[in-house]
Amino acid sequence: MNVELKIEQHVATVTLARPDALNAVDLATEAELQRIWTELEKNRDVRVIVLTGSGERVLCRCRPEKPVRERRRLLGRGAPRWLWRHCAA
Repeated sequence: MNVELKIEQHVATVTLARPDALNAVDLATEAELQRIWTELEKNRDVRVIVLTGSGERVLCRCRPEKPVRERRRLLGRGAPRWLWRHCAA
């Protein structure tokens, strides 16, 4: 899995787990994130979500394989736009 989810004491920790690729968010990773966001939205026990990346260099490297419009079309509505603004180029 490219993304790990751990929930403890009302805190969900979402970890990008591709350190060899600088945690780059490819289409498979983005689909996993979308599934996790949907799951967390429904979980009323979760009060805080922490997004982190494995490795020591960057949170994530976002070099999309496809243009943004194509990614959104493939994933449907609701893909978290804020994630792309917080990624290292």
